[in-house]
Amino acid sequence: MNPLISVIITNYNYAQYIQKAIESVSDQTYPNIELLIYDDGSSDDSLAIIDKTLPSVKVSKVKLIQQENRGIVKTRNRALQELTGSYYIFLDADDFFDADFVSSLYQIAIDTGADVIYPNWHVVELETGNDYKTNFPEFTLEGLQRQQLHVTPESLVKTAAIKDMTFEMELVAEDWHFFLQMAFLGKKFKLAKDNYINYQVKSNSRSSQNSYTEDTFLFESILAEFREKYMDQVIEPDYISQKRMAELELDRAAIQERLRISDENLKLLSDSNINLTMQISQLENQIADFQSIINQKELHIQNLERSKFGRLQKMLRKGLKK
Repeated sequence: MNPLISVIITNYNYAQYIQKAIESVSDQTYPNIELLIYDDGSSDDSLAIIDKTLPSVKVSKVKLIQQENRGIVKTRNRALQELTGSYYIFLDADDFFDADFVSSLYQIAIDTGADVIYPNWHVVELETGNDYKTNFPEFTLEGLQRQQLHVTPESLVKTAAIKDMTFEMELVAEDWHFFLQMAFLGKKFKLAKDNYINYQVKSNSRSSQNSYTEDTFLFESILAEFREKYMDQVIEPDYISQKRMAELELDRAAIQERLRISDENLKLLSDSNINLTMQISQLENQIADFQSIINQKELHIQNLERSKFGRLQKMLRKGLKK
């Protein structure tokens, strides 16, 4: 029999996305899922949408837990205490699974005996519609510390492997800290290279230079904490600094490229306006030329009618009419 796998959706004011997240769990091909939805004091229409969606959910067990706002860390720690599955996966309410996501990760866990199965990412930028897929390397402890790969809560985790473990409070990188704990304890990690968690990225994501700088100090302080206990297994902090500096350089290069493209677009627009102005001017000149010709023709006709030849033509026309 397939063991129970708990999927925990954490939601705070994601009314726009929560239905898709729930339905992506309901549509899983894996047959034995416990769905736990934690609403962290939402003030939007999330609860109404959840209530409308739950009756059609096709999973073994489903439960909605409403609570006052506690934040993501306390909510995840509560879920770790209350889930009943042999494995678990977290899912943020603004993300979603492909239909075979759970079954594929579980099969890798069975085949390899790994405690943590981490996927690649399919990232969708909601504002632009642009998307891309990651290609993370196979797991190494050094790679996790250097952040050459990313293990997130959307990984499949064996529940027995996290005994007495919790997410640390007030940490931006609480998931990185959590999986570092597991790695230093010798837990086995495995990449699900052909499976992707669908991340929907919004404009308010933490991606500014200030957040990178702040995170650098945070990451190095986390490694310093582990260094006290695990000594030579922990990399030197300058690796993280170098990585962050490289990311900043990439960000700067990307911004410069966008500025270059913007300048080119402005020049094209300016050139286009100049061309349009020239075309309008040419048309106006042509109209003026035509009007001049018309005026000349009308004047010529008037002169003819006033001339003797013109009067003779009029007399002839009258004679013909008689």
